[in-house]
Amino acid sequence: MRAWQVTFGRRALTVFMLVISWAVRGEAQRSVDGTILTSAELPAVVLRLDSILSYVGVQQFAVGAADAEQYLFVESEGPRIRRLYWIQFEGYRDAWRSYDYSADPTIDLGGRAFHINDRYYPASGFAGPPGSDGARALQLLERGGYELPPDLGRVRLVWLWDDTARHELMIIYVEDLARRRLTVQDLHQDPSLWEQFRAGLLDRALAGMTLSRSVP
Repeated sequence: MRAWQVTFGRRALTVFMLVISWAVRGEAQRSVDGTILTSAELPAVVLRLDSILSYVGVQQFAVGAADAEQYLFVESEGPRIRRLYWIQFEGYRDAWRSYDYSADPTIDLGGRAFHINDRYYPASGFAGPPGSDGARALQLLERGGYELPPDLGRVRLVWLWDDTARHELMIIYVEDLARRRLTVQDLHQDPSLWEQFRAGLLDRALAGMTLSRSVP
């Protein structure tokens, strides 16, 4: 057998085993019942979302040197998304890598320090580069028949739940700016509007979810 055939075979086997391990891990560790997402470990939590939301689906993939498991829930008006919760469990495969959100302030949610970052952008800014977690989220939404509104506001909450900072639980809440009669241009032209909006954005994100410890 030629060297390139051996190399290709090994790579194909590695990818196959990785997909199988993800599938087994996801089935064993996490489950969705309506709008309740239960993670038995890594970390052990139960996330209860607003019951008006619809579960879009889950997908598992690699983001550079990290493995990610992504869950999406939406409230929509027809195909147009009004609210979106993007839940992602992620962790580095390499022991020497770690996440750093030290530039972001934190809030306490049930004794857990979540780093917060908020922003606004047009729909074109949602996905990010090809192969990114944002691009994959958009693909999953589109497969579900959903479409983004033209202008978005979002708040990201990240919990580095272990001492090594090699693993994170990320919760992203996205909202259609038109629900507040705002556009990206409005917020750009009047920074005071953004300051008013961002406080309400976080409040609405937290009002639509409850995070608690997983029950064994």
